[in-house]
Amino acid sequence: MVRCLNCMQEYDEEFQVCPHCGYIRGTKPKEVYHLYPGMVLAEKYVIGTVIGFGGFGVIYRAWDKNLEKIVAIKEYYPTAFLNRMPGEMQVNVYDKKNMSAFVKGKQEFLAEARNLAKFNNHPNIVHVFDFFEMNGTAYFVMEYLEGCNLKVFMTVNRKKGKVISVETALQITQAVLSALKATHAAHIVHRDIKPANIFICKDGTIKVIDFGAARFSDSDTEKTRTIIITPGYAPAEQYQSKSKQGPYTDIYAVGAVLYEMLTGIKPDESINRKVEDNVEIPEKLNPNVPSYLNSAVMRAMAIQPEIRFQNVTQFSKALQSEKEVRDEKKEIKFRKRRRLMRIAVLMLLIVSSGIFCAFQYQTLSKETVLKQALLSIWVPYKEGETKEEVQQLIQNMADEYLRNNESISIEVEAIAENSYEEKLRTSLIEGNGPVLFDSSCLKREDYEMLASLNDLIVFSSLDPNNYYFLDQYLSYFPSEKQLPLTFEIPILYVNSLNESENSMVKQGSYKEFTDQEVSAYLGMVEDYKQVQSDMPGIYSLEMPEDTEGMAGKFTNLWSINADAKEEEYIAAVRLLYYFLSETSQDYLTVQSDHHLPINKNVLQAFVEVNGDFSGLEEYIRKLTMEGEKEE
Repeated sequence: MVRCLNCMQEYDEEFQVCPHCGYIRGTKPKEVYHLYPGMVLAEKYVIGTVIGFGGFGVIYRAWDKNLEKIVAIKEYYPTAFLNRMPGEMQVNVYDKKNMSAFVKGKQEFLAEARNLAKFNNHPNIVHVFDFFEMNGTAYFVMEYLEGCNLKVFMTVNRKKGKVISVETALQITQAVLSALKATHAAHIVHRDIKPANIFICKDGTIKVIDFGAARFSDSDTEKTRTIIITPGYAPAEQYQSKSKQGPYTDIYAVGAVLYEMLTGIKPDESINRKVEDNVEIPEKLNPNVPSYLNSAVMRAMAIQPEIRFQNVTQFSKALQSEKEVRDEKKEIKFRKRRRLMRIAVLMLLIVSSGIFCAFQYQTLSKETVLKQALLSIWVPYKEGETKEEVQQLIQNMADEYLRNNESISIEVEAIAENSYEEKLRTSLIEGNGPVLFDSSCLKREDYEMLASLNDLIVFSSLDPNNYYFLDQYLSYFPSEKQLPLTFEIPILYVNSLNESENSMVKQGSYKEFTDQEVSAYLGMVEDYKQVQSDMPGIYSLEMPEDTEGMAGKFTNLWSINADAKEEEYIAAVRLLYYFLSETSQDYLTVQSDHHLPINKNVLQAFVEVNGDFSGLEEYIRKLTMEGEKEE
């Protein structure tokens, strides 16, 4: 008995032609550089006929002698760099100048294998069994799939004058989204979702294949990368070598594939749509497409990445629910209206605050005009910030105050956080400290060097109900030496891809959370930007229901030097009061991400800007706060 090197079935060796598939034993490959059927890799994989090939590789049928089953083997063979003598296995690089490019490509090829091997338990991702280097190049061994890809399936339907049914199109799409849900959780973006890379097996299983273009997600970072596009399916950001790409990049492609399944027409290139968008909504081309599905497809195919669904869970739920979502055009209009409303509200608040503050300034002391004074201001800057940025921030916060009080000028000094505490304490002890400063680093033993803020806190025109926690100021700050401008609270960060009932229970460290070892991480609001960066599109926020044992903390605590002159003290008190206004708090928090604003109106705007924090205001009312530092 011999084994056919095409269908891999056995037959009597007296026959030259396989009775199962018609393959003629000893037939040479069509391309001279392909491995010949019968050659053996890694002492166990018998090479068969070629399944397909392109400019970067060849895929062979093969027989695994150890497991006794048919497999597919992908060989890294970039034709621009390599050649191989007919009948031989070793490859040769044409020109040594191309060696570095070849080696880099081979490393990426093996990385594709490693990435795929992580998902061998997922039913909708092609499985990888082995990978290795040999013959001067590299190989990886995959499960052999029987069936056809979606491109062929659609072509057959098209020739019959048919389009894929809505039900079938949704089943295929949900399977693809399930595969991407897993890869996105590992921060891997496929970057080449298209009909040719979606395989329909004979048993009906859908498999996503060819992760050769896949890269790690970097939603918040622009990186230079190889441009890989398939016109009609690639979003506009993939046409740029330096661009931000993330889960939303694949979502566009899935939307485009679904569009083609529903209409029989491949959508126009995204780069053309940026100039003039002539893509018609699916229901105009196929009246069987329901309106809710019509909107979901167009939302997924939004030209602007931020308008699309930001993760596959959102897209999947939109396809499952018959509740209509806003399509791209409606979503843009909605966001513009919301932005204008928010700006209008903030402007109204700022104008009202300006009028209100002007009235209060006049009554803050018996003097209607401040005496001339120079306020020295110290503030720390953290790693990742620059001295100039922080100094400009304080300048912006004080800008309107200075315009209203021309007799006052300020000098802002930003000092590196790692040396700020020592320099501040030393200057206060030696009597040459700043008039106004961030005192968050100081302890109770230092409070004798700080002036009382009683004139500000108990002043009748300051309504503590407009600010979080200031109605309980004396219980948190009995010494009355510090004024908080912002605060931090505990937040539960959850892996939104883990939908099990126990996902909230298994909590751990930040590293365990981002490494997918635990389902949740109890952190602070200040972790938000880092979570966005490390887990783009796969996190969600939850406000813990049980707040027992949890407490928030005040941040950006400010004080006045006890040695300040009277005119400096009065001017500093007024500036601190202004730091509580909408204008200053907006600069400090909404625009600069320095914790949560103490001003209730600005916090409301913060929640509007950062939709993940819905329900935050109600949650805050349940929390207690840590007060003054002990010695």
